[in-house]
Amino acid sequence: MKKLSFILLFIPICMLFVGCSYHSKNLPVGSIYENTDPGKIVIVEKTPNKSYESIGKVHSHCRWNWFFGWAGCSENKMKIILKEEAAKLGADAIIDVKRKSFSQYEWTDVHYHATAIRWN
Repeated sequence: MKKLSFILLFIPICMLFVGCSYHSKNLPVGSIYENTDPGKIVIVEKTPNKSYESIGKVHSHCRWNWFFGWAGCSENKMKIILKEEAAKLGADAIIDVKRKSFSQYEWTDVHYHATAIRWN
């Protein structure tokens, strides 16, 4: 009985901390260029008119617990992470930024996906 009550107390405490994890990952699809400065990367809202080359897909992800909703990632922070990931690929700009989110019981996941490009 002691072990069961310990587990019932321990699991919710662990969920508080694990549910607040945060990470980002890039998924390169082509050759990687020399790194660029994240501050110089622009987010292009519409499909650009000038010629470009797609060099990779970038992804930022944030998960927060519903107990600590105030500690979630802002949209600006998520876009900064997209720029940092695109800079690792040597991009000049980011296009096709898409936001997806879903909730699962005790946490919310937010994903931003975009395409990193270089101007020709």
